[in-house]
Amino acid sequence: MRRLGTLLAAALLVATPAKGQVRLAIEVFGGTAISFNTPLTLEQTGAETIELTGDYETRPLDQPFYWAIRVGARSSKSAWELQLIHHKMYLANPPAQVQRFEVTHGFNILTVNYARETRPLTLRAGAGVVLPHVTGTVRGEDYSTQGGYEIGGPAFLVGAGKRWPIVAGLSVEAESQLTVGWIDIAVTGGRVSASNVALHLWAGLGYTF
Repeated sequence: MRRLGTLLAAALLVATPAKGQVRLAIEVFGGTAISFNTPLTLEQTGAETIELTGDYETRPLDQPFYWAIRVGARSSKSAWELQLIHHKMYLANPPAQVQRFEVTHGFNILTVNYARETRPLTLRAGAGVVLPHVTGTVRGEDYSTQGGYEIGGPAFLVGAGKRWPIVAGLSVEAESQLTVGWIDIAVTGGRVSASNVALHLWAGLGYTF
């Protein structure tokens, strides 16, 4: 994961806008997400594979909290950004064999974004990876990510937001993003394959240096 962060940071620096004054910006958001129903496959060693259409809740205020953070190199009209969404998924329709299935320590979405200032909104698109951490109980047995975080699969996003300046450099912000991500990872006792499509609704603060 450290190597991945270094590569993405290098990509951000290389892609920094070349024309005009470039300023560093950091933004922090809270909010929630609405996940659409998507396919979920749970494989368990020695047992029949479970396939269903997952219905997920976000529960943004349950610990660990839902949040997002973004760092960008911004010119007057555009920006390149490194963004992390700590997205959460609680399976709301588990079948009888599944006592609990959560991706709450993160269906983490790490992307490099390109943003363009328009009036009255800032539009952005991004691509990157999902860094998942799964926990659950299937047929009475632990069903969790092995060790730390790993690359689970690709992720893409589009979004739009608006900033309202307060004082020099500081702004209040609102934003929505649509994300699409996939994971296919080994867990203790089996394997998880899942996709997620979610609409994220945020409010937060930004500061441009």
